[in-house]
Amino acid sequence: MTSILKTDKIEGVTASGTVQMPAGTTVQAQSLPNSGRGAFTYTTSSSFAAMGTNWDLTITPKFASSKILLLGNFSCKMEGGANKYGYITLYRVISGGATTDLGDINSSGLMAVDGQMKWTNAKIQYLDSPNTTSSITYKPYYRSSDGSNEFYVGWSSSSSANHNLTFLTALEIAQ
Repeated sequence: MTSILKTDKIEGVTASGTVQMPAGTTVQAQSLPNSGRGAFTYTTSSSFAAMGTNWDLTITPKFASSKILLLGNFSCKMEGGANKYGYITLYRVISGGATTDLGDINSSGLMAVDGQMKWTNAKIQYLDSPNTTSSITYKPYYRSSDGSNEFYVGWSSSSSANHNLTFLTALEIAQ
């Protein structure tokens, strides 16, 4: 005999009645759809600059102890050839407060694109521990390594590409 259990929602509850999800459970997911199409942007700046609000992703964690797993893929290209790099990093803003760079201490960001490459898909994966239940906005920033060669991210709306695989997803994971 086979039993089938169907439900719309599962919540763990402690003895005191407080909702608690089992560790490792995905609590929620927020994602930007293929945002790169029509959100084409470029920079020659050697300082990190925001890509623009079309790229920002907001999530409000249900539990302060949760971790946020960020998964991103950016269609991009760095001009200039050998020893020229484009960098992408993520900044975190909690409820409009201070901005925190989630990249490395050398200002290289979370990923780099070599200037010898043609268009490529650059991936970002980052596990954040924001320790809050306030609204969090993750903002992709980018920069050129030398301040003169262009670093392109996204895809033009006039392009013939239907899907360029540019996205950003945040998963809240209970601890």
